[in-house]
Amino acid sequence: MTQKESEVTEQHVVEYLRAHPDFLLRHPYLMLELKLHHQQQGLPDLSLHQQRLLRQEVDTLKQQIRDMIEHATANELIFKQLTQCQLAIMRCTELNAINDTLAQRFDAYSDIQCKLISIDDSVSELVTAKLTSSNCYLGRISQQFAAQLFSDFEVGSVALYRISASEQGNYILAFASRSAEHFSPQHDNMLIAAFIQTLTLKLEALA
Repeated sequence: MTQKESEVTEQHVVEYLRAHPDFLLRHPYLMLELKLHHQQQGLPDLSLHQQRLLRQEVDTLKQQIRDMIEHATANELIFKQLTQCQLAIMRCTELNAINDTLAQRFDAYSDIQCKLISIDDSVSELVTAKLTSSNCYLGRISQQFAAQLFSDFEVGSVALYRISASEQGNYILAFASRSAEHFSPQHDNMLIAAFIQTLTLKLEALA
């Protein structure tokens, strides 16, 4: 094998075939030299094999769309609840009342929980791990961190927002979902921004 041949990788072959999809049609004799036998299915019909692959891709895309719709619906629910929360929170006169308001708003939804958590030594490790480089984190967390935030809830994924309220202290606005795919770094935080601003102003007013 020459040095030039040794530099050709499987990826090069794949890229070439993608760039020339009619390659096997122009070189049909090559089919006789390829090992196309499948242990379970025997000699394949390449067109049927292609159809199977396409069906698999379609099924995957359909599932992704279903997941996106499900998560979008859940996020819309969260946004509506927080919008309704804003007026109620502005009437609160103490921190416990704010948490009670959040709990009441999400009490009817078994798959999502929300709470405001004061940052202290009990969550310092979590803050260092997830909220040091950014004031928000969306995604999965370890069982240890999940238990610190939501001890009586099966956490699949979380959305965490760090809130600084001057003399009143620092807090985490925490959302938890049973779905591991619900909250992810790709999600937009635009819908939550207005609520966080309202909550921050209220916490500062309670100082």
